[in-house]
Amino acid sequence: MELEDKILKRLNSLYWARKSNEIVKYPPEWYNEQGVYCRDEWTCFSDIGKAFNGKLFTAEEYLEVENRYIACVEDIATSSQCKYLTIGYLEDYNNSGYRYKERIAKKHIHKVLRDMLRDNVFCVLVNLKRNVMIDIGFDYYMHVLCPLEYDVLNRIVEFHKLYLNPRSKV
Repeated sequence: MELEDKILKRLNSLYWARKSNEIVKYPPEWYNEQGVYCRDEWTCFSDIGKAFNGKLFTAEEYLEVENRYIACVEDIATSSQCKYLTIGYLEDYNNSGYRYKERIAKKHIHKVLRDMLRDNVFCVLVNLKRNVMIDIGFDYYMHVLCPLEYDVLNRIVEFHKLYLNPRSKV
């Protein structure tokens, strides 16, 4: 069975549906009752130098948030006992050299995550043996499927000053 087929099969399983969460940089208090985020906020690397809520968004601020996302993924992988993540799906917009089915050692995962966060590539990173899948969608919504209990995942996320999306399933 092809890797993409295995991923789709897992995504359709009830186990993974229950373990699905979104991790975001957006504070829960800024979501309205319909689940819409209501604050003017930067959403991508190319927003550096633009003003949001009357304040210039700097490269230093961007890197601080980007580093929190990367450290969060590294901690999720460690807590899930992953030694590597595999590129299970790939759209390489800038010919960055990544390959479908490439195994990325945990100690090198920061590079691919940085490219994902900067919209240079879209990847689905998986470790099917450990039931882990991670991708980063638009506007810094990171989708995480992992075997960690909700409380453990939440502690990791909070440690990195991120949030479990209030719209996520618990």
